[in-house]
Amino acid sequence: MISVPRWLLMALAAMFSGYHVVLGVSSLSTDVTASPWPIIVALVLYAVATVLSLWPARRARMPDWLAALDLAVGIVLPVLVTSQLDPSADNGYATWYVAAVGTLMTIAAARRQLVVAWAGVIVLAVQTVVWAGPLALGQLGVIGSLVWVGIAHMLSAALAGAARATRRYAQAEREAAAWQAAQDAHLFEGRMRLAQTQRLASPML
Repeated sequence: MISVPRWLLMALAAMFSGYHVVLGVSSLSTDVTASPWPIIVALVLYAVATVLSLWPARRARMPDWLAALDLAVGIVLPVLVTSQLDPSADNGYATWYVAAVGTLMTIAAARRQLVVAWAGVIVLAVQTVVWAGPLALGQLGVIGSLVWVGIAHMLSAALAGAARATRRYAQAEREAAAWQAAQDAHLFEGRMRLAQTQRLASPML
């Protein structure tokens, strides 16, 4: 099976996350936002959550406290940004938060926090519908975020299944080796006893 280095996946995720930050910063120079400060707060929160989520760790599964932080950031981000936008206007890059939340939840799904990941994108979808209507789900890219989390979910489940199969195979291999060693020991003991019996019986024959 072809395996992708973990550091490469983390680097790709970091590049995507950095791109969202660049879009968010560029949106500050436009006149579509009523005030830049909520956007700046959102950018800082997203950057902190992303760095913590991508920070190298021994365990593949994301800690529960970090998953809760990601979910909180995923809920707060749309509220902060959309409070400064007009839902009927063409906001352009100012809707960077949609892809940002999708990326953050995809990272959570990849690190086996599936419930948190789905909760985050579902809340994003609900908030988008309330703010701009159901058509905005496709226009703003919310559906794409749902798809990415779904893909990450399937990959995470497949990798977990492969890991379980590998552990079962290793256990079966150890049991087979132990059984073979026991059989070899019994055979060796039988031969030793037969040889000993022959030595004792030879003088009497």
